[in-house]
Amino acid sequence: MNKREFLKSAAAVSSFALLPNAAWAFQKGKKLRTAHIGVGNMGAEDLSAISSHSAVDVVALCDVDSVNLSKAHKHTREQECSLIIAPCLMKWEMK
Repeated sequence: MNKREFLKSAAAVSSFALLPNAAWAFQKGKKLRTAHIGVGNMGAEDLSAISSHSAVDVVALCDVDSVNLSKAHKHTREQECSLIIAPCLMKWEMK
């Protein structure tokens, strides 16, 4: 078996390994549940894109900034989701 044949067979096997998970996630009548950590700037854009799908339920949001968290909650169409304000663990020191 040469390198090209090996790569073709490896790609085929890996696609079959992922297929059941993808099929399970989008079964008829089921919704994909997501949780988002960091919902400011780029995280807000990701959340907006993901939550716009009717097959997605956002179940939790987490951020260190309560302003970002409240803005993000509005993007989820006021779905029932947990809101978590994480304490900022980093301390910056200016020298």
